[in-house]
Amino acid sequence: MLVALAEVIAGHNGTFNFKSAKKYPEYVDYTFMRAQIALYGVALVPMAYLTCRHLHISRPMATLAGCFVLFDNALCVMSRFILLDEPLLFFTAMTLWSATGFQYVNKHGRSFSRRWWKWLLLTGFSLGCVMSSKWVGLFCVIMVGIATADDLFRKYCDLMPWKLYARHWLARGIALILVPLTIYVACFWVHFHYLYRSGNGDHKLSAKFQAHLKGNKLNTQPYDITYGAFVDIRAVYNGPGLLHSHIDRYPSGSHLQQVTCFPHRDKNNIWQLRKARGISANYTLDPIEFVQNGDIIQVVHNRTGAALRASKHVLAPLTT
Repeated sequence: MLVALAEVIAGHNGTFNFKSAKKYPEYVDYTFMRAQIALYGVALVPMAYLTCRHLHISRPMATLAGCFVLFDNALCVMSRFILLDEPLLFFTAMTLWSATGFQYVNKHGRSFSRRWWKWLLLTGFSLGCVMSSKWVGLFCVIMVGIATADDLFRKYCDLMPWKLYARHWLARGIALILVPLTIYVACFWVHFHYLYRSGNGDHKLSAKFQAHLKGNKLNTQPYDITYGAFVDIRAVYNGPGLLHSHIDRYPSGSHLQQVTCFPHRDKNNIWQLRKARGISANYTLDPIEFVQNGDIIQVVHNRTGAALRASKHVLAPLTT
């Protein structure tokens, strides 16, 4: 969504799909989009320096650490592309910076002071952002969780009064659990509220979710299925697997037409539902008849006309 926000600010109307080896049209201000991503890379340098200072590293060594980030070839190259990796690195660095800042204030400052709350809430905010960028950010959650558990255990061993100890648990629960989850859910709310149109990646989502997207063909299709209907058949398990077949045959075994799962939209994914073998019907002229639960049907591949078969005597070859 951060990249989409940069597109909106740059005035992109959403008609260019950013395909490889394609020249950018004049109305696509890719310079501004790249600048936004590059700023995340630029911010990594001061983040590295400030994090080292929180860890009591001397100024010369902290400056050297910032220079390592500044002159890292991989980070420089990654900052040039419109990808999610750079925001992920930025929020990861922000989490590390805020977590070390809180640990410094927690050890050398006064608990529950304004400064103490600032660093604790900033840590929770960073966790929510890094977790919303990519699920790889969960490793940051684990890191902060381990540090928090260690801190609370040390306070327990110091025989802290129970009321004060409970306040520490409550503060961390609010800042490090409630705040990140609120940010994470809010990002999904914004995503679903503003990105409600159908796109190229719809097939990777469940049919129920696709039905809520504007412009998706599932919005206009009938709920009940009739004989003679052309359908796409999706796998029951998670994933975008659609029942797929083509003219090629198995080189061994049954030597029949190959049947697989295919994760992309394709004309070879279309099947027709017909009545059981031996029952003749004209699906164009006959009255509409709905498929009922328990009916025996025949599934026919639309492009090749081959009927789907299952044999218990010949097992299909498996590939990984």
